[in-house]
Amino acid sequence: TQDEATIWFHDHSIGKTHHNVIAGPAGFFPVKDPAHHGKLTNWIPGSNNGILPVGSEYTWLDPVTEPRDALGIPMYDMFFAIQDRAFNEDGSINFSNGLGQTPLPIGLGGVPGQTPVTAGVNPLVHPTWVPEYFGDHALVNGVLWPKKTVAPGYYRIRLVNGSDSRCYTLGLLAKPNPAPGVPAAAPAPGADTSLGPDAPNMRFWVIANDQGYLGRPVQIAKVSGGTFSMCPGERVELVVDFGTLQNGIGSRRDATVFLTNSAAAPFPFGIPPFGAGTPWPDMNVIMRFDVRNAAGPGVRACASAGAPLALSWDPALPWQQNMATACMPDNPRDRINNTTFKSLVRRNGPLGPQAIPPPAPGKLVVRHVYLNERLDGVTLMPLGMQLNGVPFEYKVTETPSAGSREVWKFINLTVDTHPMHPHLVKHQIVRRDLFDMNAYKTDLCGSATCQPGPAPGNEMQVVPDIDGISVTTGLPYIGLPSIVNPWEMGWKDVVQTPPGEVTTIVADWTAHWPGAGTTGFPAGTPNAPGTAGCPGGACGGPPWVYESVTSGPYVWHCHINSHEDSEMMRTSLVVP
Repeated sequence: TQDEATIWFHDHSIGKTHHNVIAGPAGFFPVKDPAHHGKLTNWIPGSNNGILPVGSEYTWLDPVTEPRDALGIPMYDMFFAIQDRAFNEDGSINFSNGLGQTPLPIGLGGVPGQTPVTAGVNPLVHPTWVPEYFGDHALVNGVLWPKKTVAPGYYRIRLVNGSDSRCYTLGLLAKPNPAPGVPAAAPAPGADTSLGPDAPNMRFWVIANDQGYLGRPVQIAKVSGGTFSMCPGERVELVVDFGTLQNGIGSRRDATVFLTNSAAAPFPFGIPPFGAGTPWPDMNVIMRFDVRNAAGPGVRACASAGAPLALSWDPALPWQQNMATACMPDNPRDRINNTTFKSLVRRNGPLGPQAIPPPAPGKLVVRHVYLNERLDGVTLMPLGMQLNGVPFEYKVTETPSAGSREVWKFINLTVDTHPMHPHLVKHQIVRRDLFDMNAYKTDLCGSATCQPGPAPGNEMQVVPDIDGISVTTGLPYIGLPSIVNPWEMGWKDVVQTPPGEVTTIVADWTAHWPGAGTTGFPAGTPNAPGTAGCPGGACGGPPWVYESVTSGPYVWHCHINSHEDSEMMRTSLVVP
């Protein structure tokens, strides 16, 4: 019952999520709605001039019959997990923490696959406990220096930021090849890929993010900077036309395209991957695409030869007709554009007003959550992260009622962006606002320089209302509005909360699966017990029964893995 979306999964063991995810256990879990997609039958690349048969669309082909490459990977629907890593000389993963610990060289007692480290300045801090982890090399699907050969034409590219702490500001840089089949040179290590000749110059479209399709494609073009940003846990789906390259290349069919990155770490005010002395000069280029005619015929934007070859948006047409014209998958269950819903919140953004559907019966609850750090007294590093000043194991304070609507306001008192991820629910970003951090902290804990934390008796402090007026200064907390980017529209499950800003989201706390005691498999579901998908009842077992949404606790946390391990994670419990 979940809408079509690119979901992912990973290990979630508190205290060692950062180590486990870096070691590998993370992957894609795409959800497809077969009722809204035609199947490819008897079609191979090159037939019918590369045009797909009527009733099918190339951006999500049938999983059985779609064209695949030699590795069995879909050819035109590509999944890329972007992560950063640091390595030791023997190729093992270096998880150094930057607090004075040095990996022990192999010749001095170290063994392959292990990285013993010396004690840091605080011997009570384990050598591999880190405030944040930033590698100096990019991996895509576990591959260092990755490259992919593509044909001139349209591709769907699904990205997940699977890094521990690093955010990315991504763009596409196209360069003509110096000779046929000879790849163009990549930007030099440490080169600025945000400005100048190495800046992104290719346009592309964002069509979906964490929880499904946007209301309409969002074009990312050179005139608007040519980039978008994504932080750990976020997903972004692109449609890229490798047949029409920019920067004076025109429709040249022998070119090289680089996926570039210009984001600072920590994000957004840390050290960029360019300039003198940057510790990660190789992070300015993530991967390479080799555009070759020999790769195959490519694909058309639409299923008919007379359809437009570029994604466009005609405001005079209904949303569904626009999506069909642009050859994007229809998503009739989209709850943003369904006019049967009344508006709770209206936001005038780059895409115009956006309506939020009404809540189920129950009151509207507004919660204020501040994000704070706890500094280690010896290293002076933020080795503890908190939400509302309390640790993970503090009693449950977020208890949404089943079927209710809640507005959460994330108040970031730290110096970097935290991608906040509530489990169970999808949400929409309502707005971001700058605020007077000094005034807020003074009301919270007595001074602009205090460290927020528990009140006497280890109880949670009273969290000031961010919409209120500062008792100390008489000035309003809230200042100028900040930015909600067009690719952040629609339904998400991870939201960037920039430093010094209040980020407001809204979510309905209700499950989208059947209630307790309900058989979860509709009649005819493939692979369900007793269906045609299980010959002779081979699947076995009773029909699946979904637990009630109130059956147990969920978590909500920062999706910087090192932060959630440092207790920037709390429990929510849905109550009847």
